[in-house]
Amino acid sequence: MKSYINDQMIKKFQKSLPSIRIKLGLENLSAMPDNFGVGGNTFRAYVGYVLPPSSVYRNWAKKQTNSIQKKLPVNETSSEECFINWHEKLYRFLCRYWLKQQGDSLSLAHGYKLVDLYIKWLSRYEFEDKQFVINLNKYANCAIDSQVLIKINICYSSCLPIHNPSMGHVKNKNTYDYCQQLISNFCDEAMATRLEFDYWAWKKGS
Repeated sequence: MKSYINDQMIKKFQKSLPSIRIKLGLENLSAMPDNFGVGGNTFRAYVGYVLPPSSVYRNWAKKQTNSIQKKLPVNETSSEECFINWHEKLYRFLCRYWLKQQGDSLSLAHGYKLVDLYIKWLSRYEFEDKQFVINLNKYANCAIDSQVLIKINICYSSCLPIHNPSMGHVKNKNTYDYCQQLISNFCDEAMATRLEFDYWAWKKGS
């Protein structure tokens, strides 16, 4: 697949990196907003639930954030293997909490998107140990949605046979992992990370 990578998109991505990197770990913890990185528009796709999906997510995120602030998971995110375990733990916690609150399960695509957006949100803040955000930037995944899927295809010279991609195309963990690998390969060429790709690929209001 690397032979299909669009060199012009590599250059555009690289040009954006300084402005992305300077924002990581920059914001004050006291200024944390209560949406925990997920706006109302995102939840329009979360339909058919008893409780407002935004409230359930934010209550879960508040619990996680309180726990993280008490004990930063620096060791838990210190290597790719450790991060994967921590990431999966967050996903399982969210799914269990969602099922308990809603009486209905959260789809894999929606669950991973919320976890990845939450981690992206954490990366904006200045924690006591700066290594935590360094770890997040190094190992975090990119939140997958239609906008990101379109960007992936453009970055690979539109070689993927996807018309009007959506989160519905992320059917299982294999699809999710494959998308992350495509992003990783592109980022390797640009000497960047999946988290930085997320900041670059997703545009508010698009």
